[in-house]
Amino acid sequence: MSVFYFWFNLEAPLHAKNPKAIQGEDALSHMEAIINIAKKAITSKPTPVLSPEIQALNAKMQQLKRDHLPNPEHFDQEIPDNLHEQTAHVNVTIHTLTSDYLKQKYPLEAIAIVLFSQWLHLSVFFGVSEKDWQKMDYYFKEILEDTRRYLRKNLN
Repeated sequence: MSVFYFWFNLEAPLHAKNPKAIQGEDALSHMEAIINIAKKAITSKPTPVLSPEIQALNAKMQQLKRDHLPNPEHFDQEIPDNLHEQTAHVNVTIHTLTSDYLKQKYPLEAIAIVLFSQWLHLSVFFGVSEKDWQKMDYYFKEILEDTRRYLRKNLN
């Protein structure tokens, strides 16, 4: 959620009709709609032809997930005692990194794209298969365009 939050706060002002009007916008209220944009790409787009190496990587990653990660439902049921500290640490780290990149004159849009890509990739911990992740990665440009279209339509 932290990655989504920081991505949204960098990306949304670039697409809002009035960037100042979105101050205080609840970023997480848009998460489900944006998840649905990615899900639509997985279900409606043709499966890309992946190299044998990527197919082997998919199989290996799925096996590693089955062997070493809990079921996605576990993340909803098992809340660590130090969740607040972990979240604060993650937030400070993301803020520090993005701020440092901005100070170094990295384009805002490039930073936002990296955050969005990482947020999508984190979905593999919540039930998205490696094969579906590769499909999202393959159609990343289209997913990003659809997401930006959503932001332009739904932000004042």
